[in-house]
Amino acid sequence: SSGRYIDMADESYYDAAALAAAPAGELPPELCTLHASLGVPSARVDNLLRLGSVAVYAAGSRVHFLDTQSGDVSYLPSLSGCAVGAIGAHPSGAYLCVAETGCSPLCCVYEYPSLRLYRVLRGGTERAYSACSFDPAGARLATVGSSPDFMLTVWDWKTEKIELRSKAFSQEVYRVTFSPHVDGSLVTSGTGHIRFWRMASTFTGLKLQGAIGKFGTVALSDISGYVELPSGKVLSGTDWGNLLLWNGNLIECEVCREGGLPCHEGSINCLAIDAGRIVSGGDDGQICYWDLSAVEAAEVTEEEPTFQLLPLATLSLAAREEGRAVAKVQSIVTGGDGKWLVQDAAGALYEVDATSWDSRTLRLFHAGGITGLDVSPAGHIAVTSGADGSVRAWDFARGALLHTSRFGAAASACAWASTAVDPTGRTIGVGFADGTIRVLECCADGLRLVSALKTHAARVRHLLFSPDGRLLATGADDDTVFFVSVRKSGCAPLGFVQLAGAPSAMCWADDSARLVVACEDELLRITPPGENVDNQVSYRLPLELKQAGSEALRAALMGRLRAERERELSAARARWLEDHPLSDDPIEAADTEAARAEAERAEEEARGPIPPPQFTVRALAARAGGFDAAIEMVSGGESGLWHFPLAATPEPLREGGPANCWLAESLSGKYRLAARVDGAVQLAPDLAGAVWEGTYHAPLMSGGGGALTARLSFDDAYVLSASTDGTFFVLAVAEVEPDLSSAHGLAASLPAKQPDAIADVDGEAYSLEEAKQKEESDARALAASHKKRGLRARVTEIRERFRSLLARNEAMPPADRLPRAAFRIDPHLEERIAAESGLRLEAAAHELAWDAEVASLTLGKLKAKYLEPLECERTALHGLRSGRKVHALRIPRLTPQQQAAIAEVHAAVDAHAVAGTELASSRPSSAASARAPEAAGAAVAEVGSAGAQQGEPLSKLEERAARHAARAAAWAELNARRPAPGYAAPEDVSAIEQARGAMGDYLLKTDPNYKVSESMRVDAQKKQRQLALLDESIHTLKTSFNGRLLELQQHKHRVVAVLNADQGRLEELENALHPDPKHVLPLDLRGQKEDPNRRYHVTAEDLAAHASEAKAAEVGISGSDFGAHAVRANEQPPAQTTPMKKGSPPDAGPLALESARSELVIAEQALARERMLQERCELLERREESIASFDGALDELCAEKSRLLSDVQRAELRRWVLHRELLLLREFDQRDRSLAAKLDKAGADKSELALKICECQEKLEDKRRAIESLLERDRALMAEFDGAVGERHKHREELLRIFRRKVKRARKPPEGLDAGDENNSEDEADSESDGDDDDDDEEEGEEEIEAGVDAAAAAGSGGAGSSALDFEAVKRAGYTGSNTALSDTATSKRLDEEAKERRAAKEAAAAADAEAEEARAAALAQEERTLLDRKLIDEKYPKQNRFSKTGEDFRKKEARKRKMGQQNSGGDWVQEEKRRIRHAGMNCDS
Repeated sequence: SSGRYIDMADESYYDAAALAAAPAGELPPELCTLHASLGVPSARVDNLLRLGSVAVYAAGSRVHFLDTQSGDVSYLPSLSGCAVGAIGAHPSGAYLCVAETGCSPLCCVYEYPSLRLYRVLRGGTERAYSACSFDPAGARLATVGSSPDFMLTVWDWKTEKIELRSKAFSQEVYRVTFSPHVDGSLVTSGTGHIRFWRMASTFTGLKLQGAIGKFGTVALSDISGYVELPSGKVLSGTDWGNLLLWNGNLIECEVCREGGLPCHEGSINCLAIDAGRIVSGGDDGQICYWDLSAVEAAEVTEEEPTFQLLPLATLSLAAREEGRAVAKVQSIVTGGDGKWLVQDAAGALYEVDATSWDSRTLRLFHAGGITGLDVSPAGHIAVTSGADGSVRAWDFARGALLHTSRFGAAASACAWASTAVDPTGRTIGVGFADGTIRVLECCADGLRLVSALKTHAARVRHLLFSPDGRLLATGADDDTVFFVSVRKSGCAPLGFVQLAGAPSAMCWADDSARLVVACEDELLRITPPGENVDNQVSYRLPLELKQAGSEALRAALMGRLRAERERELSAARARWLEDHPLSDDPIEAADTEAARAEAERAEEEARGPIPPPQFTVRALAARAGGFDAAIEMVSGGESGLWHFPLAATPEPLREGGPANCWLAESLSGKYRLAARVDGAVQLAPDLAGAVWEGTYHAPLMSGGGGALTARLSFDDAYVLSASTDGTFFVLAVAEVEPDLSSAHGLAASLPAKQPDAIADVDGEAYSLEEAKQKEESDARALAASHKKRGLRARVTEIRERFRSLLARNEAMPPADRLPRAAFRIDPHLEERIAAESGLRLEAAAHELAWDAEVASLTLGKLKAKYLEPLECERTALHGLRSGRKVHALRIPRLTPQQQAAIAEVHAAVDAHAVAGTELASSRPSSAASARAPEAAGAAVAEVGSAGAQQGEPLSKLEERAARHAARAAAWAELNARRPAPGYAAPEDVSAIEQARGAMGDYLLKTDPNYKVSESMRVDAQKKQRQLALLDESIHTLKTSFNGRLLELQQHKHRVVAVLNADQGRLEELENALHPDPKHVLPLDLRGQKEDPNRRYHVTAEDLAAHASEAKAAEVGISGSDFGAHAVRANEQPPAQTTPMKKGSPPDAGPLALESARSELVIAEQALARERMLQERCELLERREESIASFDGALDELCAEKSRLLSDVQRAELRRWVLHRELLLLREFDQRDRSLAAKLDKAGADKSELALKICECQEKLEDKRRAIESLLERDRALMAEFDGAVGERHKHREELLRIFRRKVKRARKPPEGLDAGDENNSEDEADSESDGDDDDDDEEEGEEEIEAGVDAAAAAGSGGAGSSALDFEAVKRAGYTGSNTALSDTATSKRLDEEAKERRAAKEAAAAADAEAEEARAAALAQEERTLLDRKLIDEKYPKQNRFSKTGEDFRKKEARKRKMGQQNSGGDWVQEEKRRIRHAGMNCDS
């Protein structure tokens, strides 16, 4: 902006005038300037600073600087024009922080004392600041926002930059401070919390970390005052008056006074440290000194959880102001000069000398809100009424307080009477929250009470004198408007008018002929009553309430809404035609027009009907020819100002913007004044034209709470405004010179205060109407008592005559005695009545038969639908006097499925319990060893008492020797039972073995070898059992509670029976004693239908009671027993009209004494009266005890129900969780079954493969055995050859060659060769044989033999047709060696070794295949786990949120970690994710 500087050097400043908010009104802002500020928002926390000798506080939109020496006050307006939210002073005192309110409020730092705008901080909160504070070094500034964000912000305020921010709490925060001892630490406190902050350095930078204070067993408390001790601990106050010592975010101890008394009576609002001592202030108005070292070294134990301490000194601020006996220390600001500033929330600002404890009053003001304001018609004096019950008179031209009067109730409205009422201009009317109105007279030295009337039973909202000074009209929250005649002799009540609701605004017409009242959304016109009204019976006046324009206003607003709807529809029609232009073709144009009409109809249906406008009239003001009304729209339009002529349609004067809450006209008629709900005040000759507008007050609370009142002085020179937040401003009008002569004349003419004209009324007394109705009720009761007494006397006389006749008849001889039936006047009367009644009953039964059948069927269907599924209905149990009622829990019946599940679970539990019992009974008991010491002690006792049993006295030596002997025997017995060193008890061994088998694996869940034990695994069946047990527990809890409620209900029936019996006796005693009827209240307990199960059971007593009630209603007998209010026969109604106090009964008269009685008769009657009084007292005491006992039991049951409902709600939530878990487990079971099916199939395939492998292995084994048998046969042949041909035979070589040739011819081709292959093989063998003739090498021969053996081996065991070697031919050739030598050849040995190697190779290949299969299965399992982990991770952390904190993909994160040398060893993102999730508290493996 134009006012913002560019250079951020320390000497740079803002141009405050350029940044200030533009004036909202059309008239120049210099029209009105701030003249004085007379109010302080006393309830605000931390709203007092000290800069040297200047006290600084904020009120409205101004910061006030009060010089404590001279008393001068200067003001600093807020930069935005809105209210100031918080203030803070720099540690050096050179700067002042002003945190404002409003939309996107500013936080401004001013140089002090020049008050030049130094820095402007923006964006710290949304709506308002609630606290601010500089750090001890002055480099940082902390601010806290109010609702809705509650944002804690730490600023580098010189550069206007935010360093850190975080949400402080979810409720209001009162204070924020930096630690004076620990750099970077802060403390915030507020509603129900205290929080400890530190500015911590993290890998992402500096952050605010807050630890909420944990109260633990200490009750939760609002904390507005705290102080940090030199040790770093924090001492805070509480709501109940004790101090809490915090160490970190935990309570170290609670400090109280000796004897367990609280440090303060009430809340502790402020704490400070001064001169090495702790200073505390609280709601009790006391300031206490505490020993700092003792508090820091406080220690507590479990036996003494609180630290008790006596204060060093105490100062009480109560009774510092005349008429005020209470005080409330809200803030204490200490200083180095020994002077303190103390803010008393009860309405004062003090300067206290810390050395002498002397105090000096700096300012006096209202405690709380200012509810009413008016000015004198003849001088510069104003009167204000406050919520603190005080009425104050001010000389606002000088800014001084003149007088203060205090009353027992809060003052809610005030009005200064015009000169038509009091020519001297000294009469003031004040309304109070208890319904009382008081008329005061302003004197030179005080306010004098002239009149006091209790006109209302609730808070007086409005109080208006009529312009002609004849009447005073008051409107109150009891929905009445009361008229009071104002006379010179005093005020006389005329009567009231009943309204439909509480009046929100009132105004008199200029001619005093009409009173306009706004009641909710209605404007009513009331013609005031005359002087001669008949209010002897009641003060209610038969005045007609006429409409004053509310219907016309509602019609005008509805017309505006219709016009706005039509404009919207026209705009929509135009947009539709732009999108769908009309065609030249008539047919297409008609279709387009039809489509447009359909679209308009759909648009109208979508919008729906126009809702009727809803509004509230906030203010009324009379004007010539009518009145003005400030309308606040609830829905259906804009708020604004409307003028209502007498006989014309209302006209809007101004629309839009915040609603007005006050309208007034100056006494001269030149100016009109308005106040708005946003705290602004408007002044103009006509509010419909150009206005001056200024904002000095904070906005009123949302929802209509609070009030803002504005007035013009009698000479139009000053504008006064006051708000319910306690602020009170006086503005000077620049264009008007004040009339000082008249003002000084009034001040000089004020007489001295005289004694009050009348005695004040009690706020607890009845109102005028209540007192009159009470008098009428007493008079009617008295007349009824006289009438009933005469009737009873007549009936008694007739009874006595009848009894005397019966007695005379009985005294006569039997012959002359008349029978009892002769005394019946009409013997057949009873029979005729019974017959007529029977006929009527029969006729009624025939008439109602159809309806009864329909009702019966309907009732049956309703029962089957709504009652039969219930096990217990919702029964209500009412208290006897407390008004509390407790309902039974509505319990549905358990379904058959639930009952079957519960029975199954109990059967399983019982079976398990039986098994556990058998196991426990099988274990040996160790009770004997446990009882050994007891037996030893018993033996000692027996020895010690042996002498006493024998009756022989033992000496001390003998007794000692006996005890030693008994102890030695006990030790010997114990040592004899001592087990061996390696002994282990069998029960312990079995328990250890059982534990080893049942305890399971106790590895961490993060361990890769962790396996869930069988007992800890959860399946759908176990979860179903848990659900069944939880359903049973919930049902049992509800049933047991209902059982206790029904028991208490039965107890109530017994109590009521006793109370009714006692009530009958009390009525008899009352009829005899004639006491005060207020002392005995009849109990009406018949109408409480508490048992729904008996709603259809109608007894004869019920019918009789119903008939008597109907008969009483026909005759007109009320429910109250006037006989209980019997008074003296000669007592007359009271003639006085003074209100009676609530609860004060009229005087009770004694028993009527007969004229002539003897002293003995008098004594007997007095004794009988005393006995009846004693019995009456005992009955009353017993009734009160019974009622109190039952109501107490009902309260306990109500508290138990609250706890039970909480438990049941948690159980229901648990049941929902279990149900969800059951669904998941069922889904998992289905998956497990599918996987198990796959596993079974794979197992079957594996078994089949294993079977085939076994078959192959068997075949191989057969082949091996065949080969071995052939080798054995070959060796046998060679042995036979060697046996036939010796080694030294000369023809050995030739014979061997022939032998080999024979073996080759016998070889068969291997399997798989055809005939051609066989021939080829034989040819090759022949060629080889031929070649052998030329080569006689032994090696070649061995190879040929080997080939023959191989051929035989290839033939296998199935070579049945194979030819054996022709050893006979060899023998014929001359060979005579042994055939066993053939197995010892090198070839045979080599073949054996090769066979073994082949078998080893096959076994190694099979082992390798098995290992490969296992590796492949492990790889598949790992891949499956990886996919499952990925799925879990994706479900828990979706891809777009997986790394929401860093905002980067995993691969980017891995690349960054590799670059920084932080790459994990495996680089597996699944393992990395699992590790991170485990740290977050989730276990993927399990």
